[in-house]
Formats: sequence, structure tokens, C-alpha cells
Amino acid sequence: VRFERAFMFAYSLREKTHAHRRLSDDVPEPVKQRRLREVIDTFNAGARASNEEEVGTVHHVLVEALSKKSDAEWAGRTEHGKRVVLPRRPLPQLQLG
Repeated sequence: VRFERAFMFAYSLREKTHAHRRLSDDVPEPVKQRRLREVIDTFNAGARASNEEEVGTVHHVLVEALSKKSDAEWAGRTEHGKRVVLPRRPLPQLQLG
């Protein structure tokens, strides 16, 4: 199973839950951080493999805005909702008529 997106956090007890009232947090912080790193690394490996499978394929992309990281890139989504970042290049001139 692979996921396109994931929200990953180190474990912490949530107030107003049964676990918070009845259990103690007996997992040391370094263990929590190591486990989180393992989850992130596993997710990233699956995401990388999924992205590599897309290389060489063609998709329709709705360009939504400039990339948050660089004005030299566009950000958008494919027809399947996958986020993509594209280089910002001049469009070719179309010859009409």
C-alpha cells in the first residue's frame, strides 16, 4: 500500500481521551523521534517510487499558481489531483491560420 499524502507526527497523549486519563506516556522522546523518522522514510520511499513510475507519461495539468518555493516554477494538479511543480518557461508561439 502506498499513499500520495500523509500527515505524520511523533506520538503524544491527547487531552480529554481515555488514554490521557488512564495511561502514562512511557515512550522516551528519542524513541518517538526514531519511529517518526522511520515512518517518514518509508512514506518518502513509496512516494519516490510512485513518482518514478510517472516519468515519461503525459498528463493534463491545471496550473494554479507560482510555486511557493521558486518564482521560476509553476504549481498545479494533474487530472487525478496529484500536485506537480513545473519549470516556468515561455510558451511556444502558435501559428494560426
